[in-house]
Amino acid sequence: GNDVCWSTLGALHYKNQNLTNAIYCYQNSISLNRSNFKYFLNIGKCYKNLGQVEKAVDAYQLALNLNPSNIDCLNSLATIYIRQQKFDSALPLLHQALLTEPKDTDTHVNLSLLHFLNFNLELGWKEYDWRDMNKSLYGGAFDANKKKWKKSEIKDRLLIWGEQGIGDQIIYASMLDDVSKIVSRLRVGVDDRLINLLNRSHPTLDLISIKDRPANSTFDSYLPIASLGQHFRNQVTDFPTPKPFLKADDDKVIAFKSQTPKGKLICGISWKSKNNSVAESKSMLASELLPLFKLNGVHFFNLQYLPEQEELDLFSHHHAPIQAFNDLDTFNDLDG
Repeated sequence: GNDVCWSTLGALHYKNQNLTNAIYCYQNSISLNRSNFKYFLNIGKCYKNLGQVEKAVDAYQLALNLNPSNIDCLNSLATIYIRQQKFDSALPLLHQALLTEPKDTDTHVNLSLLHFLNFNLELGWKEYDWRDMNKSLYGGAFDANKKKWKKSEIKDRLLIWGEQGIGDQIIYASMLDDVSKIVSRLRVGVDDRLINLLNRSHPTLDLISIKDRPANSTFDSYLPIASLGQHFRNQVTDFPTPKPFLKADDDKVIAFKSQTPKGKLICGISWKSKNNSVAESKSMLASELLPLFKLNGVHFFNLQYLPEQEELDLFSHHHAPIQAFNDLDTFNDLDG
């Protein structure tokens, strides 16, 4: 019917990020057929991506009225409630999703986030282990015949493998000290850009590039780097007193400091992620930074990798006190 045609056109607009047009199409689908839950689900996703959260909630609830056990609807609404810290509303939705599909990866990962935000770290790590290792681990999941490391296996030749983005690897690298204290034969695979930095910070570690996955014969067990948390951070009290765990390149520090004005607070800024899967929750508009530039006594440095020229033109137009470091590659250079 015509409702299907409108929905198909809406899906094309959604794929091309033309969300306003997609909403118009889905509204037409709904006006012609209010019994198809997918139309409400899809328009809810459009509203969510536009930041119109209450409209998204209403749409998801209408979709669930039509199909109470659909895991996509359940997870979509639950993630909004988690962001709003309405955990009591999110939890039954995720439990219902698991009753429908006990092995659904997204549901388990969403449940892990809920537990983390409630400081139930042990349960959080357990659920987080359901993340899709084929997508998160560089090179995909390891062969099934390779066992995941357990904390009691201190004599193993352990391979810790980088996953997710470079920022995640930096965060989880804070636990390398913990594992290196109990495992003597340890190798760590990370993003190329981190090798010099981590070599300086952890001179005894055997660091390799995640582009060069070693032969299975060279290690007894492996562990994704994020899974260090389930062994070393199960209680809030497991977190050590904050201290620097990365050591900068002293020569670069001197070179960059020589470019900073005296007597001012120096602030580096970066405002968006280029990773489409998380950009919505990790980015802001360059225009939203403009009020910051009115602060007295503060000088800003651009640390954004691959900024758009129109963003830089916007800063220039408003005479923003922002400059770039000479000889700094904001994408590849993490050493300064």
